[in-house]
This record gives sequence, structure tokens and C-alpha cells, in this order.
Amino acid sequence: MQHYKIHGGIESCVYSLVEGLNRREIVPLVIGRLNDPSEEEGIHREIEERFGRSLRFDFVPLWIDRFKKTRRLDRLTQDASPYLALHLPVLRLRFVFDFLEALPLWVPEGRYVKYWNYYVEEDAAGPRPRRRTGPLFDWLRMRAFRRGYPIFLNSAHAAESAQAVLGRRLPVLYPPVALRRFWSDQDRPRRGIVTWGRFAPDKRQMDVVAVARLLRDQGFEERFRLVGGTESFPAYARAIQGAIATQGLSNVSVVPNRPLAEVVEILRSTALYLHTTVNEPFGITTAEAMAAGCVPLVHDSGGQREIVPWAELRWNSLPELAEKIRGLAFDPEALRRWREACQEHVVIFGEDRFQETLLGLLDRR
Repeated sequence: MQHYKIHGGIESCVYSLVEGLNRREIVPLVIGRLNDPSEEEGIHREIEERFGRSLRFDFVPLWIDRFKKTRRLDRLTQDASPYLALHLPVLRLRFVFDFLEALPLWVPEGRYVKYWNYYVEEDAAGPRPRRRTGPLFDWLRMRAFRRGYPIFLNSAHAAESAQAVLGRRLPVLYPPVALRRFWSDQDRPRRGIVTWGRFAPDKRQMDVVAVARLLRDQGFEERFRLVGGTESFPAYARAIQGAIATQGLSNVSVVPNRPLAEVVEILRSTALYLHTTVNEPFGITTAEAMAAGCVPLVHDSGGQREIVPWAELRWNSLPELAEKIRGLAFDPEALRRWREACQEHVVIFGEDRFQETLLGLLDRR
């Protein structure tokens, strides 16, 4: 997996699978990334706080991460798959589930399953380029891919994008949405606008700041809260806080690195949820916000069209987003209708199917 401190969709998938394995009395080995060797302490406690899951697993850092990181080493190790390919033969595992962002260079002996959050460079209308590792690695990946192994993609949008590159349609398995942890059917007063997800340039939280300023200048004073983890891009999170202060936006606040229980309560008390990523492969936080009773407004692209199938709740420009916020924020009857529709729809993304599909592969002989 990627870094356990990142509160993202890949990590949600890993921990959901670990939870399912634990129910079978299986304690898996989790291979993950570290920024510094000292981060290895307190993993289980932090996951329980940030993801609301008490899990049993043994953790092994990717061997390259045991070295003190320099800027050059950090750049060379962004793509973890070459180092994982060197690591797996030593571990001699019987079964491997791979959630890294790239296809494997090498498939180990034993049984191997790939779950891929796929995107391609030409799809990204923002700062989300696919990492390039050179023609040799590309050749090795395609050689391993042609040999065949079970592989799932996280949305129909991802499957369509991958088909153009890989030459065949791969099966879709939606990521696990922890409906029970987020669900709220209480008919309670809701106010304000929230966005939730790790702070990163491709998540475009700065666009929320721009929309908040536009609406403030129009006399709209509803509160915006930007909730999420700052571990991936702390400089970007600081830039957002600086923009809020510089522009004097008293209607916008940043809520960083909060426990899941606090995030859930924020979502359950907020009327509108914004997702500003363009061509998001899936967007698990949108589905979680819908389960909590927020009405989503998402960019009209990528996997978000599958989570939010109504054009009325999608947008293409920031002025259009601002207009839709104004139209919904003070219309409780419209919010109630959309909340009911969203919660009826979001149940198809529950984590039971995700866990059953991947755990079922253990039973095949």
C-alpha cells in the first residue's frame, strides 16, 4: 500500500480488506511506505483514530524506506513498485493483494491480485500527472500484465480509460464505503458547506476558497469548512490557510487531521458537500458524505458521475458551482429530496461486496 498516514481511498481499501481478513482469523502482513523510520511506531493506534477501525496486522516498511530520505531519494522512490518487486521474493508470501498506484513490474510466485486506482495523463485536467518511470519499466509492466493475474479497477470511468491503453476491458469493483460508520437518517437542521479529503493540489481545495470568496462578495455568508489530512502536501495546506487569511475570508476555516468520529459529526451536521477534483477515478469521500446525509456537488467528470448520477448535482465551472450552492443552501425541501435520493443510491457502494469479492479469491484453488 501507500503511506499509512495518508487518509485516502487506497488506504480505505486496504483497511477494509484487513478487517475482512481479521473476521476470518487471518492476521495479514501489510507492506507500506514511510517518510521516516520513526513513523513505524503507533501505526495501529493512528489507524483506529483516523479510520475508526481496530485492526490486527503486522507491518513491514518497504525496505528502501528504512534509509533516511534525501530529496533525491524521495524523488527516486515515489514509484514504489520497483522496490516492492525486489522485496516480495524475500518475504515468500502465499497470497498478495497489491493496492499501489502502478501496475506491477513482476508478479511473485504464489497468488497475486491487483486493485488499481487507474488514471492516465491525458485525462487529468489538473496537476495529477501519471508518474513516468521510463520505457524499461513500462515494458516490464506490460509483460507481467500479458502473463495474466486477477485485476480490478475502481470505476467504469477507470475501466474505460484503461481499455484504451491495455487493450481489454477490466472488471470493476467499487471501493468500500463504510456506510455504517457514516450513516445518518436523522432529520436534523443542517447548515454550511464542507469538503473532505487529504489536502493535495489535485484535490483542488484552493478552488473552494475561490468559490467562497465569490459568494462572499455576493453577500452569501454560509460557512465553508475544509476538512482533511495535511500529511501528503503540508505546503499546499499552508498555502490554503494563507490565502484564507490574506483574503480575509471569515466564512472559511480549515479543519486539519481530525479523528474520524469528529469528521463524521461534521458531515452529519452540514447541508452541502463539495468535491472539486477533476477526473477523479472514483471519489470515496463523496459517497461517505452522501451516507452521512450531505447533498453533494461534484465536478462533471470521471468516476464522480457514477457516484452522483444526477446532472443537477454536477458542475463544470466555479461560477456554475457557486450558482448551485446558492440555489440549494436555503431550500430545505430540495435538500431533503436530494438527501433521500442520494442515500437510496449510495448503498450500492457498501463495503460488503468489496470484501466478499476479494476474500472469495482466497477460496479458489
